[in-house]
Amino acid sequence: NADGYWLWSPNPEDEWGFMYPDRLGRTFGNDYPKAWEIIKAEKAGQFESPEGLFTFTTAYPLNNLEKQGGEDYYWKIVSFVPESILHADRNNRRLNTILSVAFLSIVFYFGLKRNLLTNVLRERTAKLLQESVVQYRDVFEGVNDAILVETIEGDVLDVNTRACELFGWSREEFLAKSIQDMVPPGVEALISEKNANTFETINMRANGEHFPVAITGRIQRIGSEKRLFVVVRDITEQKANELALISAKETAETATQVKADFLANMSHEIRTPLNAIFGMTSLMLDTPLDKEQQEFIETIRVGSDTLLSVINNILDFSKIEAGKMELEMQPFYLHSCI
Repeated sequence: NADGYWLWSPNPEDEWGFMYPDRLGRTFGNDYPKAWEIIKAEKAGQFESPEGLFTFTTAYPLNNLEKQGGEDYYWKIVSFVPESILHADRNNRRLNTILSVAFLSIVFYFGLKRNLLTNVLRERTAKLLQESVVQYRDVFEGVNDAILVETIEGDVLDVNTRACELFGWSREEFLAKSIQDMVPPGVEALISEKNANTFETINMRANGEHFPVAITGRIQRIGSEKRLFVVVRDITEQKANELALISAKETAETATQVKADFLANMSHEIRTPLNAIFGMTSLMLDTPLDKEQQEFIETIRVGSDTLLSVINNILDFSKIEAGKMELEMQPFYLHSCI
């Protein structure tokens, strides 16, 4: 074949090596590397090498393959006369007979075996194709998203089981639908022909219910026709969670704002009488007092001063949370702050 593997060989152990792990590498090319380069490069011909005389031609075992690009798959039919025989009969007419019989024999053998080998290849190809179809169908039906295959005009060609569950139509009903039956009036989705794109939109079930979906779609060329492959994911729960998160965020922000406003108001209301207490104690200290009275007033003043400092800190924190903190340029002593 095109890879140099023997399809028919004088040694049966070398045949169809690409199908058996223990025969990999048993190729005509490995046995006759220089000859194989010449045979592979030409369609037919005859040449002599140190190994002997090679006569070859190219065959295309599948019908019409040559017209469809036969260079992709072909067989080489080779007749080989070893150098020992060729040298002994070089000046003999028997050589021509040997060459003719050898070439005609292999062509005749190929004529008998061609249909058999072609059938074997076709059976193996059909089996591999069937296995591929089964694997594709398993994946197609196994995913948890709806998958639709449509024409470029939007007519449904195939759907998976999840699509039937999501939209509420049977497979037979789906095949009579188009994309317009699945979207509310006025909703249009544009899908790029070059790149897969994902977007959110609204779809409609068989009972008329609207629901949010995330759609990934792509237009793919298959042969001479275009097909639209669409994956539809129901995002109803996702949208509900998003709304719940937004609501919770707004509630938390409102609560934070209420707390900040409360602290600011309370701090202001508490600081006003404290300033009065602080001022009156300062005035009382300027009046005639005995020692004990002076100690009492000093305690009141220190306590009111401490409480005022705490209230100021609370007010500053409430301003920070409310985003109303204002910075001032004032000199300070770094050592005392540390």
